[in-house]
Amino acid sequence: MNYSEQQFAEHPPVPIHCCSIAHISMCPLKKNTHLTNAVRQDLTSDIGPAAIDTLSNKPLISRSVQSEVGPLVYFKGHELVCKIVAGHFDPDPFMWLSSSIMPKWGKYKKCYRNEWETDPELKTWIAAVTGDDSKARCKYCNTEIRAQLNDLKEHGATKKHKSCCAPSVKSFAVPVGSGVGQNTVKDDQKRRELRIATYVACHTSINAVQDLSDILQEEMGAFKMHRTKCTAVITSVLAPHFREELKADIGESPYSLYLDETTDISVNKLLCICVKYRSQKYNRFVSTYLGLVNLLTADAQGISDAIVSFLSECGLDIKNMVGIATDGASVMVGKNHSVFTLLKQKQPSLQLIRCVCHSLDIVAHKAMQLLPSNLDYMIRETYNWFAHSAKRQSDYSSVYKTINDGGCPLKFISPSSTRWLVISDCIERILEQEDALKLHFSLVSIAEHCYAARLLNEMYSDKSNSLYMHFLRPVLMEIKTVNKYFQLETGDTLGVFRDLDRLYMSTLRRIVKPSVLRMNNDSHLRELDLKSSSLYLSHQDADLGSLFQQQLDASTLAPELKDRISARCFDFLKEVLVQYQMRLPASMEMLRKLELFCPTLVMSKIDRPGVKDLPAEFFSCSVDILESQWRNIALAGFSSNRAIDAFWLEVEAFQDAGGNQCFKDLALGVIRLLTLPISNAHVERAFSQVTLLKDDTRNRMRLRLLSSLMEVRSGLSRNGLTSATFKPPRQLLARFDSSMY
Repeated sequence: MNYSEQQFAEHPPVPIHCCSIAHISMCPLKKNTHLTNAVRQDLTSDIGPAAIDTLSNKPLISRSVQSEVGPLVYFKGHELVCKIVAGHFDPDPFMWLSSSIMPKWGKYKKCYRNEWETDPELKTWIAAVTGDDSKARCKYCNTEIRAQLNDLKEHGATKKHKSCCAPSVKSFAVPVGSGVGQNTVKDDQKRRELRIATYVACHTSINAVQDLSDILQEEMGAFKMHRTKCTAVITSVLAPHFREELKADIGESPYSLYLDETTDISVNKLLCICVKYRSQKYNRFVSTYLGLVNLLTADAQGISDAIVSFLSECGLDIKNMVGIATDGASVMVGKNHSVFTLLKQKQPSLQLIRCVCHSLDIVAHKAMQLLPSNLDYMIRETYNWFAHSAKRQSDYSSVYKTINDGGCPLKFISPSSTRWLVISDCIERILEQEDALKLHFSLVSIAEHCYAARLLNEMYSDKSNSLYMHFLRPVLMEIKTVNKYFQLETGDTLGVFRDLDRLYMSTLRRIVKPSVLRMNNDSHLRELDLKSSSLYLSHQDADLGSLFQQQLDASTLAPELKDRISARCFDFLKEVLVQYQMRLPASMEMLRKLELFCPTLVMSKIDRPGVKDLPAEFFSCSVDILESQWRNIALAGFSSNRAIDAFWLEVEAFQDAGGNQCFKDLALGVIRLLTLPISNAHVERAFSQVTLLKDDTRNRMRLRLLSSLMEVRSGLSRNGLTSATFKPPRQLLARFDSSMY
């Protein structure tokens, strides 16, 4: 029987001495080990003879881990006799026993029982282990447990098990031995994590997933993804998926490259490569991001080697490359030793497209140099005056509301050198608020002791500056409109080149003599010697704009000053024409080639060009086949009212009665021509994305992650998806494993 409290009271407890504690703790005693005589004597002296008498029948000792030495528990056989905590008797040792003493292994062997598979608590996840009947397997956690009912129930109550089985309760239970069972039980969880990683790649910093993961895990259960895992998912799962999808979509189709170089915020020289191709998947022309390359040297040889190596890594044949579009830098387009000449050695039929958007911006910039330089200063300093001062903005807003009877003034635009024709927007914004600006600077020049304020007040009070800006507004607006057409990713390729030609002709008719216009056709007008003064009208007879002329006549300026202003505006238009002719001849040649394949001209039965007039470098078939298809296409009944891109894609897909694509060779040649880029705008957009992704707060981002983020964003855009509408395909889940790290 147990050692009673009365027996313990007859022999008062004596606190265990340090020497006795040390003796007991240092004895090599384990669970179910007999006490030695030495230990029994120490216990007799410390606790009392009555306590030891009850332990005479082979006592056992066990120690808990609750303190340095812990309570001593004495057994008689397997019967708990008493517990002594710090030398004091515990009358209810069984309460402590249930929480401190681990259960013992039975002496008989435990085996897996088939009836467990019908138990409501176990049947959805339990399975036998093949070849080992002493264990059971959890299908959801993919772990093995000792084949004991109590252990199985304890596993079923764990947090890990609940999180693993929770998302799959609605979907399916995987049969044992199934070939896909172990790989598909967590597919729902993988899809959730892939979609969250896609959202992070498109909209926010990867560090944001730290807290987002904790919130989702608390709300949803089975979700666990932090910064490292999210980065691995983006770089090793999502980006390769979109990269391979793009490679398959291009296939063996002809393609062209957009090329431009830049320096990121961590002073790394990067080459951005975008591609334009005919999509097999969507049957349309697509421009999209292809990749970023780290440049070791930024000379022609280094850039061309980087391009060739990158195309090889992407699995794209350089022989299928039709052309390259660049910004016109000498390292890219030089005649003797440039990226273009080096690539042309590997692809002899390579075409060069100088960016029309860059060219039009340079045209306006060169012409602006013929106008007074104080115009540029006036526009720039107007923006700088308000840009960093809330007080100045507030004072100007009060003046504006007083003049305009309420309303809020629009912000002034910075004349940035990296934005094409932004000077047009700056002038437009200043002229809209001209009266308010005059009043504001007249007040400020008196109230503040500031030279810039006095200088701006004098410039706004000078009527000649206002006249120049009224002259520039419509001219720059026309150039900017055409420039925007060339920035479009979709549209009528032939139409935008016609708009460019129309811009040149419109400017020419404003200052050239009518006799010159009558004596020359459009082709000859494009090739005029514009440096000859005999071609031009006088500046008094030139068309400088009706609004400008009205304001010039109504002004009180001296006649000599009016004449000087008109002459300088006339010189501006002359310089615009000269710059057009100097910088856009390649675009005019491109227009000539495209005009040959205009749907209206192709379907016409008269005035059709001959086969000898077609650009032979774009066709790979024989002359006989090309001539036959060119002759018969006019009789096929195609609609001539469609855009040139859609028209030739329809021609390529056309089949005769035998199911043959009877115009395929002709159409493929024209499609190669239409694959040429019309500007470098797409790669400039890619640089804007790079700047947003790798900013001051993330300046240590490596090239692999940066390029992967770009690939995810461009892949979604290419497929018309967003992070909300993207559904991870089945094959994407196979990449989602430990090998992605």
